[in-house]
Amino acid sequence: MVKTITVPDMAQELGVGQRKVYAMLRENQIPHVRSGALYLVSRAAWDLWLSTLGIQESSTARSGVLQ
Repeated sequence: MVKTITVPDMAQELGVGQRKVYAMLRENQIPHVRSGALYLVSRAAWDLWLSTLGIQESSTARSGVLQ
């Protein structure tokens, strides 16, 4: 089973609000699969996306990277 990350968790790790994460998903800035009203983001794709930005997950929650 593929592990996924939730919008609240993404928002926390990026240091932004959930509305910003939803906007980024709608604009295809974050890799995802859409299933009906759900945005599904695999943890592996999330970690890879963060690494391409030069962001490490452990530091993002504290620093508010995208603020």
